[in-house]
Amino acid sequence: MDLAGYFLLSYSTLFAIMDPPGVAAVFVAMTEGNSPAERLRMARLGAATAGGILLFFSFGGQKLFQILGITYPAFQIAGGIILLLAALDMVRAQRVALRTSPEEQQAALHKGDIAITPLATPLLAGPGAVSAALVLAGKAEAPVQFLVLAGAIGAVSLTAYLALRWSIALGRLLGPIGARVLERLVGLLLTALAVQFILNGAAAMLGRG
Repeated sequence: MDLAGYFLLSYSTLFAIMDPPGVAAVFVAMTEGNSPAERLRMARLGAATAGGILLFFSFGGQKLFQILGITYPAFQIAGGIILLLAALDMVRAQRVALRTSPEEQQAALHKGDIAITPLATPLLAGPGAVSAALVLAGKAEAPVQFLVLAGAIGAVSLTAYLALRWSIALGRLLGPIGARVLERLVGLLLTALAVQFILNGAAAMLGRG
């Protein structure tokens, strides 16, 4: 895969599972009582922390696999299943249960600062996004592709920050119907990608057998 194609694959996959527009809507509700300056700081810190989490698992995930004795195809299938569960929730316009529980969202309403949790994790860099980052890192065939992946993580983190920063205006622009339509379209694309991850993992395991 050429570098441009790998970047587009990485960015689109992470964007789909992180869903910055959807998280922005949650961010608006959770920070209703905060000042604009506080919202800006939380958006900046939350997006940066989420990017750091994804970078950590992208570059350290393979070593973790070796320590725990987990094969890449097995994790690829598991990651595909996690992505598929999230995608099905998005297609049905339901809250993605893999991101955060109702109890966590309710607790966050009473917190003064939600930048690290639940904004950075699990809303942005949740299990689905971490799984996607690990799977994408496994597709890197040369050192330069790891740099491309890091660039894609940086780009999607910047996108998340901009979505959070402009979350109020974004919500007004999309409206409830527009947000649902966008969520379903992204969920459909993510469903196909998740199935492909599962098929690739299964093919790799059968090939080894």
